[in-house]
Amino acid sequence: MSYKSQINLGISRIPPTKDNKIYAMMQEVYNALHLLNSKAEATVDVLQAPTAASAPSDSFGPRLNTFWADAVAEATRGRIVSLSGTEFGVGVAGLTFTTTAGDKRVTDPYGIVVAEPEGGQSLIAWPPFVLLVDLSASAAPIGGTIYTDSAGAIVYAATDPGSAHWPVGRVIATDMVLFISNMHS
Repeated sequence: MSYKSQINLGISRIPPTKDNKIYAMMQEVYNALHLLNSKAEATVDVLQAPTAASAPSDSFGPRLNTFWADAVAEATRGRIVSLSGTEFGVGVAGLTFTTTAGDKRVTDPYGIVVAEPEGGQSLIAWPPFVLLVDLSASAAPIGGTIYTDSAGAIVYAATDPGSAHWPVGRVIATDMVLFISNMHS
């Protein structure tokens, strides 16, 4: 299998030997070097800073910060969860502060379930990260705040929906949300 690389290994695709006794072993070594080179090049591409034309999600790395944890049965893919006792439950809570400008709410740490549960555990992504979210029904504008309700749903409200919902992210494109830890209203 042929590939092109920005990294010059200084070796050809096939070993430059006509000795049949060592050719097979040399080919395995050459294949391993080229495979390692292609993986290294892919890693270098990920580590490079995004360009202005890159999608916002390209800026956050190749893998979300995720972990498997015990969770309630309702903690299914797409639900926002937070630690409740010894397991993760749907929805989040936080603290409310009364100020001269009105009540301000700060969301407790939370995550989003990003895969279907297995054996009573859910795969939870921990902010910050960008996710594709279908916002077509809500007409959420770029810069709009995304909230979660007590069922852990991702919702948009044109105005602050009050204490029943907690802020968890901002709309950064018509179908993308930047989820942020410890957001406040």
